[in-house]
Amino acid sequence: VYPVLIKLYELQFNFLAEDSHQYHEKLITLCNEVILQHSIPRCGFKYEELLLFALNQLIALLQIVGQSSVLIFQRIIYVIGETLISDPFFTLFDSVIDASIKLIDNLIEICPKDRLRAHRFDLVGLTFIIAVKCDKEGRLEGNSILNSLQHLIYKLNAHGVDTAAIQESLIKDDLYKNVIIKLFTYKEL
Repeated sequence: VYPVLIKLYELQFNFLAEDSHQYHEKLITLCNEVILQHSIPRCGFKYEELLLFALNQLIALLQIVGQSSVLIFQRIIYVIGETLISDPFFTLFDSVIDASIKLIDNLIEICPKDRLRAHRFDLVGLTFIIAVKCDKEGRLEGNSILNSLQHLIYKLNAHGVDTAAIQESLIKDDLYKNVIIKLFTYKEL
């Protein structure tokens, strides 16, 4: 349904015209009201393939709307955190972990730097929670999850987000010190 709607909106609002504001507005509405409010929360982990399809469509739509995605940035963070990452079964689905990391990576790429700085705690929090959950399940070592999460931290720093203060405050708590050290010890790419 989503690819067809995207094409219909493209034709209706003449995407080839210089002003694509209405087209982006409709796509953001599609992301917000259909995918984020209904599809992802209702699919959950019961329908893994449908959930992955919704996440991949969300990523594709974000690529199209670009920096206009700032309008739904906070909702994306909330839905991914509340619906997917906080679920106790999250670590059982490698494909959903990968898609979630890819979505966060996509957000870092397309959002303006000032929005990334404003939501640095949210983005590092999502990354940290994924790392802790995977570490508790023994899934952080020996696969690409740790590398992908380290890459997210690296990209945040590369986009001007200072994660050093967050790292220091997390290490002071000493609760998950080993995970924090692993997460924030990345190799520059």
